Amino acid sequence: MLTGIAFGLAVVLSLLVFRWVEPWAQKAGLMDMPNDERKLHQKPIPLVGGAMIFVAAIPAFLVAWDGTGWNGFSSMGVCLLLFLVLGTLDDYLDVSARPKLGLQFLISTAHVFYFTQGTVDFMGLFGLGELDPMWSKIFLSLMFVFLINAFNLIDGVDTLFGLFALLAFVFFALFFKMIGDGDRYLMAVVVTGALLGFLWYNKTPAKVFMGDAGSLMLGFILSDFVSQFLFHHHKVEEARLTFMKDYTPVIALALFALPIFDMLRVIYLRLRSGKLPMSPGRDHMHHFLLDQGFTHIMTSLILNGKSLIIILLCLLMAYTGWNINVIFGVLLLTAWLLFPGSGRSWIARVFKAQTPSKS
Repeated sequence: MLTGIAFGLAVVLSLLVFRWVEPWAQKAGLMDMPNDERKLHQKPIPLVGGAMIFVAAIPAFLVAWDGTGWNGFSSMGVCLLLFLVLGTLDDYLDVSARPKLGLQFLISTAHVFYFTQGTVDFMGLFGLGELDPMWSKIFLSLMFVFLINAFNLIDGVDTLFGLFALLAFVFFALFFKMIGDGDRYLMAVVVTGALLGFLWYNKTPAKVFMGDAGSLMLGFILSDFVSQFLFHHHKVEEARLTFMKDYTPVIALALFALPIFDMLRVIYLRLRSGKLPMSPGRDHMHHFLLDQGFTHIMTSLILNGKSLIIILLCLLMAYTGWNINVIFGVLLLTAWLLFPGSGRSWIARVFKAQTPSKS
């Protein structure tokens, strides 16, 4: 009952908060300006999506939270606030990549080393087994930074990152509900509600963008959820999800195939052309689809739809007992065939938009 109330409150607050923060964003100059070729909008847009979600989700969470697990969630709260500040500064001042990555690593490492308990088990993926506690923490610290930046890089089209995050939070809400992690279940539910409110304003023509503040915060939460997903693989058997027990690493990869594939693809393309991996450019998958004539909403639906196909395919292969490395190979091939800009994306050609070309 309280969880449902918290969900509804998060939706309502996120819808209302925009009207409060939009004037502030304009006065503070926290706007995304259409001042270079990478920008896809024609007028300044407030970069307050992260603030909307934070302000909506925190009160909604506290309404239904029973107060247990304070140490872990105090860390989450502090880290979220730090990422909100870092992202807002980046939105406002355009912080260079090195200090931004360094601060992300410090915040993530502090959270991992002081407030995560458990070891990572690759379940035979890449021939690896269970890591010892220290190597698990080192791996997770690097994973946090990698995923946070991968999520940040796909935030370039109306509703694209919002819909992707929505799918991920729904998945984790179901997972944490089934294994009995009530606190993270509640967090996933309220963020889902806040995202629905954000998506209402982010649909084309967008009135608000997520901004780095939002993508960094949500990336941090999802990274924490992944770490718990990897730690608690043994609990899925108790939750009638036995088929997942030996496949959590590859399921996590499938869940985040869209941002991971896009980031690795962009890094490869930029290194091949002699550019730094974090340099700006119009070489993301969403740029490829837009250049093919697809609208923002179609681009978002195509990429998230393909991501969902990969997730469902992974779950089906896990359910039928395939070898984990074979599953990884099939998923990698599927991503290469499905995702645009890989040279083999037949779906983009079959469903190419019929938008008239601009003269």
